[in-house]
Amino acid sequence: MDPADHETDHVGKGGAKVSFLDATYKGDLGIVQSLLDQGADINMRNEALETLLDQAAWTGEVRVVRFLLARGAEVDPRDKFERTPLHSAAQVWTPRNLAGTHRPRRKHRIT
Repeated sequence: MDPADHETDHVGKGGAKVSFLDATYKGDLGIVQSLLDQGADINMRNEALETLLDQAAWTGEVRVVRFLLARGAEVDPRDKFERTPLHSAAQVWTPRNLAGTHRPRRKHRIT
């Protein structure tokens, strides 16, 4: 991570750094809100051009998705594969997931 992007890091308990994308991926709404309150870019992207909204949609972090949308996140940004957050959500959420019997997670985080 570029040291100039200090707004994308949060120092947590024990001094551990947590990236903005990691916090979104893990559904840590407190860190996401804190970083946005400090001026972090809500539409920041990773190397695959995914946004925070992509990460939250893909991992099923509904609270984070709602929060990001309420705070003005871009709704339909495209990543390097031309996918939007809606594609991410549709790809992993099935009726079984929506019934609460299964919670999808990415096999590999992109941060």
